[in-house]
Amino acid sequence: MVTAAIRIDGVSKWFHRAGESVHALDRVGLEVADREFVSLIGPSGCGKSTLLRLIGGLLAPERGTIEIRGETPSLARRRKHYSFVPQAPAPVSY
Repeated sequence: MVTAAIRIDGVSKWFHRAGESVHALDRVGLEVADREFVSLIGPSGCGKSTLLRLIGGLLAPERGTIEIRGETPSLARRRKHYSFVPQAPAPVSY
């Protein structure tokens, strides 16, 4: 049996700002096998970065689950099972 390296099941995410709710992702499902290469392609605002932030444990989904080799994204990152590289560098302060 092949176990998914990344498993996303029924993930939904909303953002709430100034009395408005933006439904960023709705019931997303995805499995990525070990050593599989996957690209997220779509127009601006379709949820690509939101999904990557969820996988990276930087955001929590309102619904659904995300597993990285059977662990939560936050736990897998703390155990250094993977890392996350942001799209833009963070400012450095000395």
